[in-house]
Amino acid sequence: MTAGPIINISQELGSKLSPAASIHLISSPEDFEEFFVSWSGFNRKEPSAVVKIATEEDAVQAVLWATSKSIPFAVKGGGHSVFCTIGKEGIIIDLTAFNHISVHEETVDVQGGGLTEDVISAVFERGRCVVTGTCDKVGVTGAVLGGGLGPIQGVHGMMIDNLLSARVITAEGKLVTASESENPDLFWALRGAGHRFGLVTQVTFKTHDLSSLGSKDGSIWNAFMVWGEHQLEQLTDVVNSFNWNKHTSAYFAFANMPPDFKPTIATILIFFGSDEEADVYFKPILSLGPLMKQIQRLPYNLINMLERPQQALGGYKSQFGAGVQTINPKKMVEIYKKYSEFVTAHPNAVRSAVVIEIFGMDKVREIDSESTAFAHRDVNFWTFPLAWYEDPATEADATKFGNEVRQLFRDGDSREEAVAYVNFNRGDESHAMTYGSEERVERLLSLKKKWDPRGVFGGLVAQLE
Repeated sequence: MTAGPIINISQELGSKLSPAASIHLISSPEDFEEFFVSWSGFNRKEPSAVVKIATEEDAVQAVLWATSKSIPFAVKGGGHSVFCTIGKEGIIIDLTAFNHISVHEETVDVQGGGLTEDVISAVFERGRCVVTGTCDKVGVTGAVLGGGLGPIQGVHGMMIDNLLSARVITAEGKLVTASESENPDLFWALRGAGHRFGLVTQVTFKTHDLSSLGSKDGSIWNAFMVWGEHQLEQLTDVVNSFNWNKHTSAYFAFANMPPDFKPTIATILIFFGSDEEADVYFKPILSLGPLMKQIQRLPYNLINMLERPQQALGGYKSQFGAGVQTINPKKMVEIYKKYSEFVTAHPNAVRSAVVIEIFGMDKVREIDSESTAFAHRDVNFWTFPLAWYEDPATEADATKFGNEVRQLFRDGDSREEAVAYVNFNRGDESHAMTYGSEERVERLLSLKKKWDPRGVFGGLVAQLE
């Protein structure tokens, strides 16, 4: 593809955009740094242009212009995906400034550039809560299109279970609504495989009263604990067999933590209810005697506060996700050893981590698994090895580390088939791993032929957040 059509983008597309929109031609890495900031430099490419939209019509015109000239594009919402990148053959459509949030009595509308922390704050001010992911800086739209795992899903279901409708720009450049009553086949696909079916300009979610989280004021019991390596097997055994019901969520992590920045075993426990109920419920874990324990009540709008360090933009981050039914204590010891060896050998990778996300599944499993494109409602633990390094020369060792840790989780699992979550995918996962059975994949491919026959929005295994 020649660069001509992209060079002409300012003349051909610029006149069709709103005054607040802008087009930035990228001729150097310095240009790209000025106009595009993302979570990770891994797999980073430099496009020919970045189109910053300000209105829904801007997005429609950008898609129409690109598709009419067969120019590929990537979409940036929160910028936390390793796939929101494209080379000189294409452009990036940046939704960052298109981020308005409208709160209604029992629903909330979020434009394509809205971030998790902003929607949480907006509904919290109205005495409401909404199901979101765990990362405050991540784009809401990107998160929900992959399924939307999050800390209050045990009470209210996943993000896709609370999604009422979406406004979508199709591959033909048409703006349509997808819901249970309008374009229900597209709505089915959007809820779990949505990144490759259209550019979503707005989503509408159900919201819930704060009291549904187990306290009148919506405050949440939160415990942060640090453990010794000698406790790892016993802790893993208890975590593996624990009844993670609708009142609970947790994070189990290997990370380098201040002030020493040495490999540390940490857990975060969340309980939706009173302090007394939490103490009783988590007694099997608390009685193991953590080396350090800090218990507090947090307001709902700070529910993701302790996960914020992993969300900083910049650096190189490689992720390797896997879903498992069981966590093998022996394998966890091996994983901790590999983690310690990796961060010790590579001081520039000190912010790397291995995280296990544990969410209540009660409400999630009440919902028919065939009702959405998301296939993995039976998974108990989502594992997330993250190699975060500053020197690109570390990439080979980071890839080796991530692949080995991901495989150790899978080797220790009780299930035979490998399972992946699209929002954690690295890009080497199969359709079946990400979307489930052959029948489900065939259904998605059939819908792809209907809604995006030219593959304008790419394949089915990559995602944008």
